[in-house]
Amino acid sequence: MDRVSMYSVKAAFVLGIYLMPSSAVGASYLYMGLALRKAIALGLHHESEEPDIDSHEREMRRRLWWAIFSLERTLTIKLNRPRSISQDVITAHLPQRRATDALQSFDNLDHQVANAQFVKIIDTLIEPATWSSNSQPPLQDFEVSLKTWKQSLPPNLRLPNVEPRSPYYRAVFHLYLNYYFAWIAIGKTSVVTKIRSHLRSAASGIPEPQTTEDDDITRQFRSCGIAAKKMLNILEDASQSGNMAPSSFTDFQGCSIATIIVILTGILERDSAYEARVAFGLRCLRRMANLHMAGRMAVRFVEALMSIAEEARAKARPFGSAQFDANVDQETSEYLLWTDWLNRNTDTSGTERNRSNATRQSSRAHSQAAQAAAGASPMWEEAAALLQLRNPSTPIQAHVVEDVALSTSAPGLPEEAPFDLGLDADFPPATFAENHMQLMGLTGMDMLDFTFDI
Repeated sequence: MDRVSMYSVKAAFVLGIYLMPSSAVGASYLYMGLALRKAIALGLHHESEEPDIDSHEREMRRRLWWAIFSLERTLTIKLNRPRSISQDVITAHLPQRRATDALQSFDNLDHQVANAQFVKIIDTLIEPATWSSNSQPPLQDFEVSLKTWKQSLPPNLRLPNVEPRSPYYRAVFHLYLNYYFAWIAIGKTSVVTKIRSHLRSAASGIPEPQTTEDDDITRQFRSCGIAAKKMLNILEDASQSGNMAPSSFTDFQGCSIATIIVILTGILERDSAYEARVAFGLRCLRRMANLHMAGRMAVRFVEALMSIAEEARAKARPFGSAQFDANVDQETSEYLLWTDWLNRNTDTSGTERNRSNATRQSSRAHSQAAQAAAGASPMWEEAAALLQLRNPSTPIQAHVVEDVALSTSAPGLPEEAPFDLGLDADFPPATFAENHMQLMGLTGMDMLDFTFDI
């Protein structure tokens, strides 16, 4: 093989890695895609059968391919972007250990293989728009696959076994972050469904459908919340041991997603450690956000989301309480903002529908049973800002004119000051669009994609 061509693949890959801390959504994503396409053009995704390629060259091809594919696909999934290549056409074998590996000062072969195996699982789990509703595997199959993968990890890739000062710590730490990320991906639909059902029920007085602990939605809701808590736990351990990297995209997005899920699930149920978890998540995000504008915007975004969640929890009294007033007045009805936001925000990608047919049907039945006839509800500043950020191509003023439900103040009341995003009024549109992309990527909202057709 032409070594110059191989060097060009490696160069693009290294540039993508180098730029990831400062621009995971921009230049890094482009260079990673360039490296992948160059690798495909050279046929690295196929197991070579050419007789003139020796075993060393063949193994080098495998390792380069899986290194590029694993990182590029992980970034693509976390940014909710279209795939470049399907797993179905990849025939390259996973890397295999060679005698020379023991001579290397940094032997990460076990990690590379485990990471590649994990990426193959999560890539299928979050495959966008290629499954029909009849062919999509049940999410339970992925739960089993994830548990089996974790149980198969060798001792040197188990986080409790790795010394915090070890040079391998952060690699294993990221492996665990991504593992819990996958559990959140499985349960995110159920989180939205449960919250929506609860708020509608509280607003209308119509009881929620009876569910059991083994119900798919309830089980996935709890699994998602547990994964978020565990993610924050290992982030806190890493922070205390000095292993957090303020410029790391994986660290920041993982902390953001975990904090968001803890906040959302906290609308329905909280334990005694809830406040401490959220406080750590926000503190950690603020510490990492000082390096760039997008990070500071992301923190404001999560803070606004927390404000909405707190308001929703305070306004939505538990159904069945003798004090519950079915005639929701103007003030009490403000918590319907959350339901309104979940129902009305526009899906910018329209590609990801990552749940089983059974779960989709359960979600629809769960939601319809709790459907309430709710009038237009005014939105406060944080909500208006969230909607604007989620769909920046649609001006806020257009929403105000066309739909009173999207106004920032109630009819007949003085107009309230807009939520301050920390953006200059003269912020260039192109720069805003770039920062919007970074904001959605850093917070994980692109991946969470909270619009669902249920």
